[in-house]
Amino acid sequence: MSSNLISLVNDFMMEDSFASFMRPVVSRPTVMAPAMNLQEYDDKYVLKLKAPDLDAEHFSVEINDKVLTISYQSSDEVVNESNEAGKGEYLKYEWSTYQKFSRSVILSKSVDKESIEAEYEKGVLIVDVKKTFEAQPKKISVKVKSK
Repeated sequence: MSSNLISLVNDFMMEDSFASFMRPVVSRPTVMAPAMNLQEYDDKYVLKLKAPDLDAEHFSVEINDKVLTISYQSSDEVVNESNEAGKGEYLKYEWSTYQKFSRSVILSKSVDKESIEAEYEKGVLIVDVKKTFEAQPKKISVKVKSK
């Protein structure tokens, strides 16, 4: 091997070079766009977001006017591990995970913001949004007048 190649390999294996090379790979954010279904009923909307293996405490559900937004943000702490590989040699690596997404839908009717409920079960987030009384459909009967 040439001395330049040996130097390159040594530089790569050095703690700082290796860590700076691996950091962008290991701590890259996980991009997500979970599947989402929105069902409309006479009195409510039901939104179902398929998001298995996520922690419920990292979800955020917000409504602003008629825009319903579901967000998720999770960041695991950095784990530093050092193992003594041999005399004067150490292996060190950092690991962190970061997951984030946001999905929004525009609801066609006014909703009761105080009655919104969200539940996460078996990998599915279910958001129940009741419509306001005024927004619910009303059937109008047609009166027939005699001629």
